[in-house]
Amino acid sequence: KRYGQLQQMYEFTYGGYSIVVPKSGSDIVSEGKTLNHCVGGYADRHMSGKVDILFFRKERRKDRSLVTIEMVARKGVSDFVEIRQVHGYRNDLYKNAVRPQDRYNWFFSVWIDWLSHGSKRDNKGRPILPKTKENTA
Repeated sequence: KRYGQLQQMYEFTYGGYSIVVPKSGSDIVSEGKTLNHCVGGYADRHMSGKVDILFFRKERRKDRSLVTIEMVARKGVSDFVEIRQVHGYRNDLYKNAVRPQDRYNWFFSVWIDWLSHGSKRDNKGRPILPKTKENTA
């Protein structure tokens, strides 16, 4: 049930990239081993609903690890969704690494905007992007 809810809320494809919800704790452990970072330690917390762990992938290679995301989502008086952590290979600490949140900001900003507007989808399940305000002179 949680997997389906997270898919409905978070999964998103745009500009050749996708947000993917892990299907199991072992997917999260594998992600940590592949990218050589600590997300595997979050598997139990994700499965119990304490955190939301997501994978950022190329649309055509959703099986290949690229970047891992930890989300913060709060429901209530002040609903909001935001990215808590974004990490690629070895937490992006190697020489001259560009942080994934900077490299993929163009994607993350559209995705977060879509999330903050309720993760709306069309009748085929595709994300409906919020209308942007046009600037006029």
